[in-house]
Order: sequence, then C-alpha cells, then structure tokens
Amino acid sequence: MVYSDKHRKINVPTDNVPIQATLRQLEQPICLFGERPAERRRRLQNLISSLSDNEIAKILLALYHDEPDELQTARYWIAEYALSRAKERIEKLKEYVAIPEVYRTANIQGLYRELREWFMQTLNNTRFWHPQSTLAQDPAMINLASSSFDGSVKLWNLQSHAPFRVSKVKFPSSGRFLVTTCHDHSGRLWDLETQEEILPQEGHSKAVHDITFHCDGSLSATAGMDTYGRIWDLRTGRCIIYHIATGSEDNLCKIWDLRPIKNVYNIAAHESLVSTVKFQRTEGHYLVTVSYDNTIKSWTHPIWSALYSSKGHE
Repeated sequence: MVYSDKHRKINVPTDNVPIQATLRQLEQPICLFGERPAERRRRLQNLISSLSDNEIAKILLALYHDEPDELQTARYWIAEYALSRAKERIEKLKEYVAIPEVYRTANIQGLYRELREWFMQTLNNTRFWHPQSTLAQDPAMINLASSSFDGSVKLWNLQSHAPFRVSKVKFPSSGRFLVTTCHDHSGRLWDLETQEEILPQEGHSKAVHDITFHCDGSLSATAGMDTYGRIWDLRTGRCIIYHIATGSEDNLCKIWDLRPIKNVYNIAAHESLVSTVKFQRTEGHYLVTVSYDNTIKSWTHPIWSALYSSKGHE
C-alpha cells in the first residue's frame, strides 16, 4: 500500500481497540490478512488524510476522548510535572549562560576529568552470579551479588516477563512511572502509585529495543528493530519530532536534527554494532556509546572528539 505525505502529520493513538473502532466507523475492514498493528495504524492515518479538515478534527477528537480516565489523569500529571521541570531548567540555563565563557570551558574540562576517573572506578566493580541462577534457583530469591568501588555490596533477584523478552526497564525523571520496552512491539507505561499498567504504547512494527527520556519528563524516544527511532510526547501519547542521537548495525553513531529531519553528523564510533547511546542527562556535554565490539566510549559535545574508551568485557 502507498501512503501519502499528509498521513504522516496525522497522529492517531497506538491502542488497537480505538483504531479498529474507527475503521469500522469509516466502513473499512478492521483487519486485513497478515496486517500487523503498526500497519493497521498507518492504514487508518492514510484513510483519514483523504477526508476534509473538519472530518479529520471530529475523528481525532473522538479517538483521544475515548482514553481511560486513569490514562488522562496520568497525562495531566505528566504535563504539569514537565512544565515545572522546564521552567526550572530554563532558569538554570539562563544562569549558566551568564557565566563567562572561560569559566564555563574550565567547568566542562573538569567534568571530563571526573568522567575519566569514574570510568576507571567502574572497572573495579565486580558481579557474581549464584551457581544455580537461571537453572534451579527461584527468580524471586537472590540470583546476583555485586560489589562496587563505593564500598557497597548489593543482592539482586530476577523477574520473569514471559513469553516476550523485555529489553529495557526505565524510570522517567519524576520517579512516579515506570516504562518497559518489549519484543511484542510495544512500550508500556506503569503507574507505580496504583501499581497498574495505564498505557500500551504501540508504534513499531518489530521489537522495541530501547527507550530514553527528556530531562523534563515530557518526552521519550524509542528505538525499534524495525530501524525506526520515534519521539513520543507522554502528555498526549503522540509521536512527534525532536533532537536525538542513534546507534545502529552500521557501526555508526548518528546525530540528528529532527526539526528538518536531517542527519547532521556521523561518529565512526565502533568496529561493530552500536547497541546503546546516551547523552549526559542535564547539559548534554558528552555522549556515551556501547557496542558489540566489547567497548564503551564517551564523546565530547559538540566537537564529537573521543573522551574515553573502556574495554572490560569479552
């Protein structure tokens, strides 16, 4: 099926139930043979794009008003939290910009020195698996012990998420929610206060490998095995556009300005697949990349020069 350019600008929910209900309303098949949820979502987008602006507005209004009360409450909470975080971040940015450049540069150089020292410390961390872990040991019991440079020893258990692999479990900055990404092609948002899943976020056609969050807590970015990176507004559930770094099987770390949707720089970072990339959470002064060539590397921003390389795994 050929999709129009206009359909990409139309955001519809990722939940399959309202999508099928809308297709039925449009007198279209709710499911085609072999059609996956992501493909069904794009088909609906394309159908809606052929309607008038007034008809599009009515359909989208109905789609988003059908969300559960718990999810709408969570979206309002995220919006208020992100707004306060954004105000705080902007004030800190104003204070930072007011610092003379010579002192800002000195602070960044100090940060890089601390980062190199931290990498050296992490090489002294060790982990020991229980002899029967993943064999006879109960996952709810102690399966892993870790020791660290900071003098701490921690004991860990395991949890099962059968039948699909859960690739990442992460907290947004608020700490109220938990997000998991899974090989069932979805990401899921959990409210830790009610201990319930409030949103199955579908938008990839293959396994969702990773997720990360904007420091304000309002945006998330997912990376899928379908070769797509997607930016989500947690306040609305819609896929949007932003600024991001990605890693991929071509051994490159790519920097994207997603306002014009343009690849602005390629870092020849590794000799094998780049599995994870992370910006420094606050100012973004450095980037960390992890690869199947068994190395972890860090890079300065915006020059993208190598800061540190660690090879601690086989």
